[in-house]
Amino acid sequence: MEILMHYINNQNYNKIVELAKNNLSIKYDKDMATYLVCSYIELGDLDNAEKEIDNLLKKEPKDIWIKFLKARVSYMKAEYQEVINILFQCISKFKNKIPKKIKVSIYNLLGATYKILGDSNAGAKYYYIAYNNTDNDRERIIEYSNYLFCINYLDNMNDQEVFKAHSKYNELFENFKTIENRTLNKKSKIRIGYISPDFRKHVVVFFSFKLLANYDKNKFEVICYAKGSEDGVTSQLKTLVDGWRNINNLSEDEAAILIKNDEIDILFDLSGHTANSCLPILARKPAPIQISGIGYFNTTGLKAVDYFLTDINCDPIGANDNLFIEKLLRLPHTHFCYTPSDEVPEVEYLSPQEKKGYITFGSFNNFTKVTDEILLMWKKIMDRFNNSKLLLKSSVFNSEYGTEVIKKRLERLGFDLTQIELRGFSADYLEEYNEIDIALDTYPYPGGGTTCDALYMGVPVITLVGERHGSRFGYSILKNIEMEECIAFTKIDYIEKAISLANDTKKLKQWRKILRGKMEKSPLMNGDLYMDSIEQAYIRIYQEYLDAENRQKIIKELIPLIETFREGQIYIVDSFKKGDFSKGVEQVINDTLIGVDYISDILKNEAETVIAMLNNIKSFYIKLRKSYQEKKCNIESNDDFLVLLKRLKGDG
Repeated sequence: MEILMHYINNQNYNKIVELAKNNLSIKYDKDMATYLVCSYIELGDLDNAEKEIDNLLKKEPKDIWIKFLKARVSYMKAEYQEVINILFQCISKFKNKIPKKIKVSIYNLLGATYKILGDSNAGAKYYYIAYNNTDNDRERIIEYSNYLFCINYLDNMNDQEVFKAHSKYNELFENFKTIENRTLNKKSKIRIGYISPDFRKHVVVFFSFKLLANYDKNKFEVICYAKGSEDGVTSQLKTLVDGWRNINNLSEDEAAILIKNDEIDILFDLSGHTANSCLPILARKPAPIQISGIGYFNTTGLKAVDYFLTDINCDPIGANDNLFIEKLLRLPHTHFCYTPSDEVPEVEYLSPQEKKGYITFGSFNNFTKVTDEILLMWKKIMDRFNNSKLLLKSSVFNSEYGTEVIKKRLERLGFDLTQIELRGFSADYLEEYNEIDIALDTYPYPGGGTTCDALYMGVPVITLVGERHGSRFGYSILKNIEMEECIAFTKIDYIEKAISLANDTKKLKQWRKILRGKMEKSPLMNGDLYMDSIEQAYIRIYQEYLDAENRQKIIKELIPLIETFREGQIYIVDSFKKGDFSKGVEQVINDTLIGVDYISDILKNEAETVIAMLNNIKSFYIKLRKSYQEKKCNIESNDDFLVLLKRLKGDG
């Protein structure tokens, strides 16, 4: 058993399989057989996992955990109807007898299944039930993140409701201890840490590659913290930066201590509430300045995160600040820089309409983003073109059951299925943009990577603009490549713009030929412009932090000085009563004492106000007790005030 636990702790699943098979060949052991199944699942060997599960169920037909593992394998094989059937049978049969840990796993898997089938309301519901059914802090954090991610797809929650739900995330960390804050000392290079579970072939890398490849090595050092699997893209990224740490097997506390010991000045989280989130590490506050953005499209809800990266298009100045826990760090053009895949194919200048004789609309977005409302808008567009086609491509269509679910939904909304083609996800998806004339964006959760991919393949995108950050991604992308004619601010406008463009054959041919070059010359792909903007922002917030630290040092010195002076008030007043001071000077000193007393009262909560008051105090007169000699003390700076206070308490 000791050897087995060693393999488990080191995630050496091949060794677990070998050990389990050897032991099971001697005698049957339920736990060992379960370890064998779980190892096959982790290795992605679904056929062997399913085979062993079936063998186990013959011996343990009432074991709910084994039934759950069967549902999990079915999910990984995109057999979603089987997943739903197994899990609801478990809920119905075992009811209140289901152990909490297994209940959490069941509702988590239901949430994931309904989300991928495009039913985000059910997905959010089951994620929330999972969150409510665990007392384990780590599980609660994970399940609540799942819930938050899912509600971004919903069109029946307003912006304030979504913000309120995100704000509650911080409550999950109220009993957690943060790492002792490290003092930020000014040095020749600012040390940036990027943390993500997606430093691999992933859309986040297409938007963050320039952060690692184009930074100014004379002003910055960069260390990456990878909390996920690695591939060939990872190997390439490692060569670009000053340091690389794989933290996948570290606890949140261990990762936070590592980041602190690396003396990171600015820690940038690229995950938000996406899978394998890094936010629990940021909750420990391992870096003095912490930012989130790019990988997520809403507030983190975490007070330990100081800034959220955005741009003036996603969050115009004066707008949306009330929808973020963090301060908005706005860039002047775009808050991400698109880097296309190395495998991107060439654009076919002969359009699908020219080849086939009819207009083809399309969307390659994750179908979870596709609401009934947006589908009805697409239908109104297609109704204006009797022979038009709609090409939808998403991973849900890799599942036969998923395809049937979506077909029934489309029929319910009145679509003619002969005009629609549903395709599953494939690695060569970029090539298929050559089969689309116009891409239709989703709402309220628009495309990011898919929009950029479409545009780079010469396909114009019609987008609808919302209010909150996440619903303005498409707007920011199109604004940065000067495609305002494809930006709609109302549903009617969205429909009319799509129809107008579909009728403009000349315009479509023009876009197909020039869009790629237009993107490459725009801020959206200008790595130097992007890095100049973001590095200026880094330098500014770094300096602001240093200035704030210096102000706090002044405040810390002022507090004991002022408190000492307050304690001496009685002595000075007694001196007045004895006639040791002239009447005129007595009034001046009394006025001064009132001012200092007022400063002391507000000092603890209003540091900025204190500094302003100190700068406004010009002069006051002090009569020395013995000589009655008047001395004028001019206060022109904080340092002058410190000297004055030291004189008053007898230190100088």
